[in-house]
Amino acid sequence: MRLKAFDGSQELNNALLELFDIDLPMPTPSSPAQARDEMVKAMDIKKPQPAVPGPQRFKRLSEDQLKEMEDERQSKSTKSNTKWGIKVFQDWNREVHGQELDISLIGVGDLCDKLRQFYAEASPKNGLVYHKNTLIKSGLL
Repeated sequence: MRLKAFDGSQELNNALLELFDIDLPMPTPSSPAQARDEMVKAMDIKKPQPAVPGPQRFKRLSEDQLKEMEDERQSKSTKSNTKWGIKVFQDWNREVHGQELDISLIGVGDLCDKLRQFYAEASPKNGLVYHKNTLIKSGLL
């Protein structure tokens, strides 16, 4: 088969019909896009169909639902223990350093040093010693 340049879409249509041995009358298209669409239709080529929506794998959550999930990710007792631990830590800071510590502004290294000192010096109001796991369970250490 010899290749040649085509100067019109009708010539191309005729060459493709001959190449694929298709014996169908083809109307003269008004544009190359229409020629392609008609050729696809004549050759009975199936276009992929869009997926039919079915059950979705991922659920969509509203802002309120996201907030609720974040609030529920820790148990009430964990939240309570953490709040207690921060209160004891701030009480210690007031007594030892004369002011509360803004945890959001302190560097990691400085916070580690303060927590190290706090862990060694902290004691309950009754003057006894905290059990070794009490402050760890508070979420501070």
